[in-house]
Amino acid sequence: NTLFDKIADGKAYINKYRHLSNMRYINKDTSMEFVLGESRLNWASTETGYYDLQTIQTLARTSIQIPAWRSNAPGEGAMDFPTIEILPQNHTLTGNGTKTLLLNIKLGEQSILNDSQVAALNDVRDTGAAVIPRTQYLGLFGVVEGTINNVVLKEPKLILEEDDVTSYGDLRGAGLLCGMDAGTISQITIDSLKNTVNIVLGDRTEDGSKGAAVGGIAGILAESAVPVTKLTMKGDIQVHFPISKALESEQGIGGIFGYGKVNVASAMAIQECKNSANITGNMYTGGIVGQLKNTGTVENNVVNCFNTGLVLCDDGTYAADTQEGKYFGGIVGYGDNIQIQKSVNASGTNRGYKYKTADEELLCGQYVGGILGYSK
Repeated sequence: NTLFDKIADGKAYINKYRHLSNMRYINKDTSMEFVLGESRLNWASTETGYYDLQTIQTLARTSIQIPAWRSNAPGEGAMDFPTIEILPQNHTLTGNGTKTLLLNIKLGEQSILNDSQVAALNDVRDTGAAVIPRTQYLGLFGVVEGTINNVVLKEPKLILEEDDVTSYGDLRGAGLLCGMDAGTISQITIDSLKNTVNIVLGDRTEDGSKGAAVGGIAGILAESAVPVTKLTMKGDIQVHFPISKALESEQGIGGIFGYGKVNVASAMAIQECKNSANITGNMYTGGIVGQLKNTGTVENNVVNCFNTGLVLCDDGTYAADTQEGKYFGGIVGYGDNIQIQKSVNASGTNRGYKYKTADEELLCGQYVGGILGYSK
């Protein structure tokens, strides 16, 4: 029951899902390269699981944490894989494409702590201990600050629905690979058939000023992350945000990224990315990026990207003081000071879709475009 299959020459080899989960226990100040072994990891198979930390009371009435095994159920009963909070800047995860598939990984409400669970932990924390913050990111990784290259996720699921009991009021970003990309990611493929990402969020704040971002690959693309290259998304994405009154807050729904910010130092920020997932959202929705901002001089921010998925609005109601039902584009839903070059949108050709008169109800939304929904 070692942390990894083996560690040699500064590399940790991952051949089981518990090895992948154990990445969270490596000191972030220690340089480490994690390598996916020459096998296919199937989260829905038998004898999978991971080690968690269980808090127990000692005879001296002090709290300590010990490793505790959590066994996974096979097939449809598989539990959610726990989000690895961060891939630090000096950590690298390297795969070998389809030879090292991550199969059937499932992400959802069990992957992260909801607001009630965080509040309960804070109620019993030791005197003087730091306050535990509410969850901000959901994905295989919460935040990527390091490097991930040549990794394929086959038939993954990301399903999260807020209700009156289970809430995630501070959730900022969600994606199958990570909630926020602030590192270096390249040659990432999500290969799925349907119902890949399904997220419904409740009210964030009373004034509707706090947004969230959901992407097939990553929820948020941070300025420090670019350039990103050769990211591919296949499947289906359905996301519904609460009514938002905040124009241009960090929110968006996209095949690759939900929301992204770039600057003058990040010319050609998003390159050679492809989306063939059908995407349904209620605001700021794009085939590649839902909302993209450039805070510096205009450069070629999106280059050689391709979308074949349908980009649909699920809400035909509009109000002047909200963002509901606005900003839908084949490449980018809402762009601020951006430039797109050599990119193609062919919505619906992924599955041979042909428009019929009966589909008229799909034609809703304000500020809708084949490449850009709205640009300023």
